[in-house]
Amino acid sequence: MLGLVQAFQELETKEFVMRYVEVKYQPERSRACLGSPSLVKLDDGELVATHDYWGIYTLEGDCGLSSVYRSEDEGATWENVTHIIGAQWGTLVKLPDALYHISSTREYGDMVIRRSTDGGFTWSLPRDEKTGLLMRNESREGGTRYRFECGGGTLVHGGYLYKSYDKYAFDPGESAWEAGNFGTGIGRVPLDKDPLDASNWTFSNILTFDASKLTDPKLSLGNGTGWLEGNPLPTQDGKIASVMRIHVAKPNMAAYLTLSDDAKVFSFDYETGLIDFIGGHSRFYVQLDPVTGLYVTFSNFITDEPVPTNRNLLSLAVSEDLRHWRRVKDVMRDESGLPPALSRQLTGFQYPAWQFDGDDIILLCRMGYRGSVNFHDSNRITFHRFKGWRSWL
Repeated sequence: MLGLVQAFQELETKEFVMRYVEVKYQPERSRACLGSPSLVKLDDGELVATHDYWGIYTLEGDCGLSSVYRSEDEGATWENVTHIIGAQWGTLVKLPDALYHISSTREYGDMVIRRSTDGGFTWSLPRDEKTGLLMRNESREGGTRYRFECGGGTLVHGGYLYKSYDKYAFDPGESAWEAGNFGTGIGRVPLDKDPLDASNWTFSNILTFDASKLTDPKLSLGNGTGWLEGNPLPTQDGKIASVMRIHVAKPNMAAYLTLSDDAKVFSFDYETGLIDFIGGHSRFYVQLDPVTGLYVTFSNFITDEPVPTNRNLLSLAVSEDLRHWRRVKDVMRDESGLPPALSRQLTGFQYPAWQFDGDDIILLCRMGYRGSVNFHDSNRITFHRFKGWRSWL
Protein backbone atom coordinates (compact mmCIF):
# COMPACT_ATOMS: atom_id res chain seq x y z
CA MET A 1 0.00 0.00 0.00
CA LEU A 2 2.79 2.43 0.84
CA GLY A 3 4.39 1.67 -2.50
CA LEU A 4 1.13 2.55 -4.29
CA VAL A 5 0.84 5.88 -2.43
CA GLN A 6 4.43 6.70 -3.27
CA ALA A 7 3.82 5.85 -6.94
CA PHE A 8 0.85 8.21 -7.10
CA GLN A 9 2.89 10.98 -5.47
CA GLU A 10 5.67 10.52 -8.01
CA LEU A 11 3.13 10.52 -10.85
CA GLU A 12 1.56 13.73 -9.58
CA THR A 13 4.98 15.38 -9.44
CA LYS A 14 5.89 14.27 -12.96
CA GLU A 15 2.56 15.48 -14.34
CA PHE A 16 3.27 19.04 -13.20
CA VAL A 17 4.83 20.47 -16.35
CA MET A 18 5.34 24.23 -16.40
CA ARG A 19 4.53 25.11 -19.98
CA TYR A 20 5.38 28.59 -21.21
CA VAL A 21 6.39 30.58 -24.26
CA GLU A 22 9.52 32.65 -23.87
CA VAL A 23 8.85 36.23 -25.00
CA LYS A 24 12.29 37.55 -24.06
CA TYR A 25 15.54 36.10 -22.68
CA GLN A 26 18.32 38.36 -21.43
CA PRO A 27 21.83 36.83 -21.09
CA GLU A 28 23.13 37.16 -17.55
CA ARG A 29 26.51 38.49 -18.72
CA SER A 30 24.76 41.61 -20.05
CA ARG A 31 24.17 42.62 -16.40
CA ALA A 32 20.71 43.81 -17.45
CA CYS A 33 17.48 42.38 -16.05
CA LEU A 34 13.90 42.26 -17.29
CA GLY A 35 10.96 43.64 -15.35
CA SER A 36 7.50 45.23 -15.27
CA PRO A 37 5.59 42.76 -17.48
CA SER A 38 2.25 44.00 -18.79
CA LEU A 39 -0.26 42.29 -21.07
CA VAL A 40 -3.52 43.14 -22.86
CA LYS A 41 -5.74 41.51 -25.46
CA LEU A 42 -7.07 43.86 -28.13
CA ASP A 43 -10.56 43.79 -29.58
CA ASP A 44 -9.26 42.10 -32.74
CA GLY A 45 -7.86 39.22 -30.65
CA GLU A 46 -4.20 40.17 -30.95
CA LEU A 47 -2.04 40.33 -27.82
CA VAL A 48 0.28 43.18 -26.82
CA ALA A 49 2.95 42.86 -24.12
CA THR A 50 5.56 45.21 -22.68
CA HIS A 51 8.46 44.97 -20.25
CA ASP A 52 11.33 47.21 -19.19
CA TYR A 53 15.05 46.79 -18.49
CA TRP A 54 16.92 47.47 -15.27
CA GLY A 55 20.20 46.58 -13.63
CA ILE A 56 23.72 47.78 -13.05
CA TYR A 57 24.53 48.44 -16.71
CA THR A 58 21.23 49.90 -17.87
CA LEU A 59 20.18 53.55 -18.11
CA GLU A 60 17.09 53.24 -15.89
CA GLY A 61 18.28 56.10 -13.65
CA ASP A 62 18.72 58.40 -16.65
CA CYS A 63 16.33 57.14 -19.29
CA GLY A 64 13.91 54.25 -18.94
CA LEU A 65 13.44 51.79 -21.80
CA SER A 66 10.55 49.44 -22.53
CA SER A 67 10.04 46.93 -25.33
CA VAL A 68 6.71 46.23 -27.04
CA TYR A 69 5.70 42.82 -28.42
CA ARG A 70 2.70 41.55 -30.37
CA SER A 71 1.29 38.08 -30.89
CA GLU A 72 -1.18 37.24 -33.65
CA ASP A 73 -1.56 33.54 -32.76
CA GLU A 74 -2.91 33.70 -29.19
CA GLY A 75 0.53 33.82 -27.60
CA ALA A 76 2.22 30.93 -29.42
CA THR A 77 4.80 33.29 -30.95
CA TRP A 78 5.80 36.88 -30.26
CA GLU A 79 7.40 39.65 -32.30
CA ASN A 80 9.25 42.66 -30.88
CA VAL A 81 7.66 45.53 -32.83
CA THR A 82 9.15 48.62 -31.17
CA HIS A 83 10.75 50.17 -28.08
CA ILE A 84 9.57 53.08 -25.94
CA ILE A 85 12.35 55.41 -24.80
CA GLY A 86 11.68 57.13 -21.49
CA ALA A 87 9.40 54.43 -20.06
CA GLN A 88 10.10 52.59 -16.80
CA TRP A 89 7.68 50.55 -14.65
CA GLY A 90 5.00 50.68 -17.33
CA THR A 91 1.44 49.34 -17.36
CA LEU A 92 -0.73 48.74 -20.42
CA VAL A 93 -4.43 49.52 -20.33
CA LYS A 94 -7.01 49.24 -23.11
CA LEU A 95 -9.65 51.97 -23.17
CA PRO A 96 -12.58 52.25 -25.60
CA ASP A 97 -10.72 54.60 -27.96
CA ALA A 98 -7.14 53.27 -27.91
CA LEU A 99 -4.35 51.43 -26.13
CA TYR A 100 -2.43 53.30 -23.40
CA HIS A 101 0.85 52.84 -21.52
CA ILE A 102 1.36 54.54 -18.13
CA SER A 103 4.91 54.71 -16.75
CA SER A 104 7.69 56.75 -15.22
CA THR A 105 10.13 58.34 -17.64
CA ARG A 106 13.02 56.79 -15.67
CA GLU A 107 13.69 55.36 -12.23
CA TYR A 108 13.39 58.81 -10.65
CA GLY A 109 11.31 60.45 -13.34
CA ASP A 110 7.99 61.95 -14.25
CA MET A 111 4.69 60.06 -14.43
CA VAL A 112 3.54 59.92 -18.05
CA ILE A 113 0.88 58.29 -20.24
CA ARG A 114 1.20 57.43 -23.93
CA ARG A 115 -1.46 56.52 -26.49
CA SER A 116 -1.27 54.04 -29.37
CA THR A 117 -3.99 54.02 -32.03
CA ASP A 118 -2.43 51.21 -34.09
CA GLY A 119 -2.20 48.36 -31.60
CA GLY A 120 1.20 49.17 -30.07
CA PHE A 121 3.31 49.84 -33.16
CA THR A 122 3.63 53.61 -32.51
CA TRP A 123 3.10 55.76 -29.42
CA SER A 124 2.44 59.41 -28.65
CA LEU A 125 5.10 61.58 -27.00
CA PRO A 126 4.42 63.06 -23.53
CA ARG A 127 5.93 66.52 -24.14
CA ASP A 128 3.88 68.49 -21.58
CA GLU A 129 0.79 68.39 -19.36
CA LYS A 130 -1.51 68.46 -22.41
CA THR A 131 0.15 65.52 -24.18
CA GLY A 132 0.71 62.94 -21.44
CA LEU A 133 2.89 64.43 -18.70
CA LEU A 134 0.75 63.69 -15.64
CA MET A 135 3.05 64.47 -12.72
CA ARG A 136 6.50 66.01 -12.62
CA ASN A 137 9.26 64.68 -10.41
CA GLU A 138 9.67 67.16 -7.58
CA SER A 139 13.44 66.87 -7.20
CA ARG A 140 16.01 65.50 -9.62
CA GLU A 141 19.26 66.60 -8.04
CA GLY A 142 20.15 67.02 -4.37
CA GLY A 143 17.88 67.02 -1.32
CA THR A 144 15.16 64.45 -1.03
CA ARG A 145 14.45 62.56 -4.24
CA TYR A 146 11.09 61.18 -5.26
CA ARG A 147 10.24 58.07 -7.20
CA PHE A 148 6.96 57.73 -9.02
CA GLU A 149 6.43 53.97 -9.09
CA CYS A 150 3.79 53.33 -11.73
CA GLY A 151 3.83 49.54 -11.51
CA GLY A 152 0.55 49.46 -9.61
CA GLY A 153 -2.70 48.19 -11.04
CA THR A 154 -5.32 49.86 -13.24
CA LEU A 155 -9.10 49.63 -13.11
CA VAL A 156 -11.68 50.62 -15.73
CA HIS A 157 -14.97 50.90 -13.87
CA GLY A 158 -18.03 53.10 -13.64
CA GLY A 159 -16.95 55.47 -16.40
CA TYR A 160 -13.45 56.05 -15.00
CA LEU A 161 -9.91 54.81 -15.35
CA TYR A 162 -8.20 54.38 -11.96
CA LYS A 163 -4.43 54.07 -11.62
CA SER A 164 -2.51 53.16 -8.48
CA TYR A 165 0.93 54.69 -8.06
CA ASP A 166 3.57 55.12 -5.37
CA LYS A 167 5.83 57.94 -4.30
CA TYR A 168 9.18 56.90 -2.88
CA ALA A 169 11.24 59.49 -1.01
CA PHE A 170 14.77 59.00 0.22
CA ASP A 171 17.92 60.96 0.97
CA PRO A 172 20.75 60.78 -1.60
CA GLY A 173 23.16 59.30 0.94
CA GLU A 174 20.76 56.51 1.85
CA SER A 175 21.69 53.20 0.24
CA ALA A 176 19.07 50.77 1.54
CA TRP A 177 15.72 50.26 -0.18
CA GLU A 178 13.09 50.66 2.54
CA ALA A 179 9.38 49.94 2.15
CA GLY A 180 8.66 52.54 4.83
CA ASN A 181 9.74 55.28 2.42
CA PHE A 182 6.78 54.63 0.13
CA GLY A 183 3.58 56.63 0.05
CA THR A 184 0.69 55.50 -2.11
CA GLY A 185 -2.04 57.24 -4.07
CA ILE A 186 -4.64 56.73 -6.79
CA GLY A 187 -5.31 58.82 -9.88
CA ARG A 188 -8.67 58.88 -11.68
CA VAL A 189 -9.75 60.19 -15.08
CA PRO A 190 -13.23 60.06 -16.72
CA LEU A 191 -13.38 57.87 -19.81
CA ASP A 192 -15.07 60.66 -21.78
CA LYS A 193 -12.08 62.97 -21.18
CA ASP A 194 -8.65 62.89 -22.81
CA PRO A 195 -6.36 60.96 -20.41
CA LEU A 196 -3.31 62.68 -21.94
CA ASP A 197 -4.48 66.00 -20.47
CA ALA A 198 -3.29 66.11 -16.85
CA SER A 199 -6.03 68.60 -15.92
CA ASN A 200 -8.63 65.86 -16.45
CA TRP A 201 -7.14 63.70 -13.70
CA THR A 202 -7.98 63.71 -10.00
CA PHE A 203 -5.19 62.56 -7.70
CA SER A 204 -5.79 61.46 -4.12
CA ASN A 205 -3.66 62.32 -1.12
CA ILE A 206 -0.39 60.41 -0.72
CA LEU A 207 -0.81 57.99 2.18
CA THR A 208 2.21 56.64 4.06
CA PHE A 209 2.24 53.71 6.45
CA ASP A 210 2.79 54.58 10.11
CA ALA A 211 4.29 51.53 11.84
CA SER A 212 3.75 53.12 15.27
CA LYS A 213 -0.03 52.68 14.79
CA LEU A 214 0.10 48.91 14.42
CA THR A 215 -2.13 47.18 16.95
CA ASP A 216 0.48 44.40 17.17
CA PRO A 217 3.93 45.99 17.57
CA LYS A 218 5.57 42.64 16.75
CA LEU A 219 4.55 43.15 13.12
CA SER A 220 6.78 46.18 12.78
CA LEU A 221 10.01 46.09 10.77
CA GLY A 222 10.84 49.69 11.64
CA ASN A 223 11.31 51.73 8.49
CA GLY A 224 11.12 48.47 6.57
CA THR A 225 7.37 48.40 7.29
CA GLY A 226 5.32 49.77 4.43
CA TRP A 227 3.22 49.28 1.31
CA LEU A 228 3.48 49.71 -2.44
CA GLU A 229 2.00 48.52 -5.75
CA GLY A 230 -1.73 48.67 -5.09
CA ASN A 231 -4.73 47.29 -6.96
CA PRO A 232 -7.81 49.55 -7.27
CA LEU A 233 -10.95 47.40 -7.27
CA PRO A 234 -14.74 47.78 -7.01
CA THR A 235 -16.17 46.49 -3.74
CA GLN A 236 -19.49 44.76 -3.13
CA ASP A 237 -20.99 47.97 -1.71
CA GLY A 238 -20.11 50.07 -4.76
CA LYS A 239 -16.97 51.69 -3.39
CA ILE A 240 -13.37 51.61 -4.60
CA ALA A 241 -10.72 49.88 -2.50
CA SER A 242 -7.09 48.98 -3.05
CA VAL A 243 -5.44 45.72 -1.98
CA MET A 244 -1.73 46.35 -1.61
CA ARG A 245 1.58 44.61 -1.16
CA ILE A 246 2.69 45.02 2.46
CA HIS A 247 6.00 44.50 4.24
CA VAL A 248 5.46 43.42 7.85
CA ALA A 249 7.12 40.84 10.11
CA LYS A 250 4.62 38.12 9.14
CA PRO A 251 4.25 36.42 5.75
CA ASN A 252 1.05 36.10 3.70
CA MET A 253 -0.54 39.44 4.50
CA ALA A 254 -1.80 42.41 2.48
CA ALA A 255 -3.21 45.88 3.16
CA TYR A 256 -6.81 46.94 2.43
CA LEU A 257 -7.26 50.67 1.72
CA THR A 258 -10.35 52.65 0.71
CA LEU A 259 -10.90 55.59 -1.65
CA SER A 260 -13.56 58.28 -1.19
CA ASP A 261 -16.29 58.71 -3.81
CA ASP A 262 -14.67 61.89 -5.15
CA ALA A 263 -11.30 60.04 -5.44
CA LYS A 264 -9.56 62.65 -3.31
CA VAL A 265 -9.19 60.86 0.06
CA PHE A 266 -7.26 57.60 0.43
CA SER A 267 -7.53 56.05 3.91
CA PHE A 268 -6.47 53.03 5.97
CA ASP A 269 -7.85 51.51 9.18
CA TYR A 270 -4.98 50.17 11.32
CA GLU A 271 -7.34 47.90 13.26
CA THR A 272 -8.97 46.14 10.27
CA GLY A 273 -6.81 47.05 7.28
CA LEU A 274 -4.20 44.30 7.55
CA ILE A 275 -5.66 41.11 6.07
CA ASP A 276 -4.50 37.52 5.69
CA PHE A 277 -3.52 36.92 2.09
CA ILE A 278 -1.96 34.34 -0.21
CA GLY A 279 1.48 35.94 -0.52
CA GLY A 280 1.44 39.72 -0.34
CA HIS A 281 5.16 40.44 0.10
CA SER A 282 5.75 41.03 -3.64
CA ARG A 283 3.82 42.39 -6.60
CA PHE A 284 0.43 40.86 -7.41
CA TYR A 285 -2.58 41.83 -9.54
CA VAL A 286 -6.20 41.33 -8.47
CA GLN A 287 -9.14 41.31 -10.88
CA LEU A 288 -12.88 40.67 -10.56
CA ASP A 289 -14.10 37.69 -12.58
CA PRO A 290 -17.34 38.71 -14.38
CA VAL A 291 -18.51 35.09 -14.59
CA THR A 292 -18.15 33.86 -10.99
CA GLY A 293 -18.13 37.21 -9.20
CA LEU A 294 -14.91 36.17 -7.42
CA TYR A 295 -11.83 38.31 -7.00
CA VAL A 296 -8.84 36.48 -8.46
CA THR A 297 -5.09 36.88 -7.97
CA PHE A 298 -1.79 35.16 -8.65
CA SER A 299 0.75 35.66 -5.89
CA ASN A 300 3.83 34.19 -4.22
CA PHE A 301 2.54 32.11 -1.32
CA ILE A 302 5.05 31.69 1.50
CA THR A 303 5.36 28.11 2.71
CA ASP A 304 8.57 28.27 4.81
CA GLU A 305 8.84 30.81 7.59
CA PRO A 306 10.71 33.02 7.97
CA VAL A 307 11.47 33.50 4.26
CA PRO A 308 9.85 36.86 3.41
CA THR A 309 11.32 37.03 -0.10
CA ASN A 310 10.43 33.55 -1.34
CA ARG A 311 9.11 33.81 -4.93
CA ASN A 312 9.69 30.30 -6.32
CA LEU A 313 6.02 29.34 -5.94
CA LEU A 314 3.16 31.10 -7.74
CA SER A 315 -0.39 30.32 -6.65
CA LEU A 316 -3.88 31.24 -7.79
CA ALA A 317 -6.20 32.43 -5.04
CA VAL A 318 -9.77 33.74 -4.92
CA SER A 319 -11.93 35.82 -2.59
CA GLU A 320 -15.60 36.73 -2.34
CA ASP A 321 -15.04 40.01 -0.49
CA LEU A 322 -11.38 41.07 -0.96
CA ARG A 323 -10.69 40.36 2.72
CA HIS A 324 -10.82 36.56 2.98
CA TRP A 325 -8.70 34.60 0.51
CA ARG A 326 -8.58 30.93 -0.49
CA ARG A 327 -5.58 29.29 -2.14
CA VAL A 328 -6.89 27.29 -5.12
CA LYS A 329 -3.95 25.95 -7.10
CA ASP A 330 -0.18 26.28 -7.42
CA VAL A 331 0.46 27.15 -11.08
CA MET A 332 4.25 27.60 -11.14
CA ARG A 333 6.93 25.91 -9.11
CA ASP A 334 10.61 25.19 -9.66
CA GLU A 335 11.31 22.18 -11.89
CA SER A 336 15.04 22.78 -12.20
CA GLY A 337 15.96 20.16 -9.60
CA LEU A 338 17.64 22.66 -7.28
CA PRO A 339 17.55 21.88 -3.55
CA PRO A 340 14.85 23.93 -1.75
CA ALA A 341 17.28 26.44 -0.24
CA LEU A 342 18.97 27.11 -3.57
CA SER A 343 15.64 27.23 -5.37
CA ARG A 344 14.50 30.05 -3.08
CA GLN A 345 17.70 31.94 -3.85
CA LEU A 346 17.81 31.42 -7.62
CA THR A 347 14.22 31.03 -8.84
CA GLY A 348 11.48 33.67 -9.01
CA PHE A 349 8.05 33.58 -10.67
CA GLN A 350 7.05 37.14 -9.96
CA TYR A 351 5.10 40.27 -10.89
CA PRO A 352 2.54 38.33 -12.97
CA ALA A 353 0.43 40.51 -15.28
CA TRP A 354 -2.68 38.73 -16.53
CA GLN A 355 -6.25 38.97 -17.77
CA PHE A 356 -9.28 36.80 -18.42
CA ASP A 357 -9.56 35.40 -21.94
CA GLY A 358 -12.91 33.65 -22.27
CA ASP A 359 -12.63 30.39 -20.32
CA ASP A 360 -8.85 30.85 -19.96
CA ILE A 361 -6.44 33.14 -18.17
CA ILE A 362 -3.42 34.53 -20.03
CA LEU A 363 -0.43 35.64 -17.98
CA LEU A 364 2.92 37.36 -18.52
CA CYS A 365 5.60 36.64 -15.92
CA ARG A 366 8.86 38.25 -14.88
CA MET A 367 10.95 35.15 -14.28
CA GLY A 368 14.32 34.50 -12.67
CA TYR A 369 14.86 30.97 -13.86
CA ARG A 370 17.58 28.60 -15.06
CA GLY A 371 20.58 30.87 -15.08
CA SER A 372 19.52 34.02 -13.26
CA VAL A 373 22.06 35.24 -10.70
CA ASN A 374 19.31 35.27 -8.06
CA PHE A 375 15.52 35.01 -7.86
CA HIS A 376 15.07 38.79 -8.05
CA ASP A 377 17.31 39.60 -11.02
CA SER A 378 14.98 38.15 -13.64
CA ASN A 379 16.37 36.95 -16.96
CA ARG A 380 13.14 35.96 -18.74
CA ILE A 381 9.71 37.28 -19.67
CA THR A 382 7.36 34.35 -20.28
CA PHE A 383 3.78 33.90 -21.51
CA HIS A 384 1.41 31.34 -19.97
CA ARG A 385 -2.14 30.21 -20.73
CA PHE A 386 -4.24 28.46 -18.07
CA LYS A 387 -7.09 26.72 -19.87
CA GLY A 388 -10.47 26.22 -18.22
CA TRP A 389 -9.21 27.64 -14.94
CA ARG A 390 -12.70 27.94 -13.42
CA SER A 391 -12.82 24.13 -13.20
CA TRP A 392 -10.13 24.44 -10.52
CA LEU A 393 -12.60 26.21 -8.25
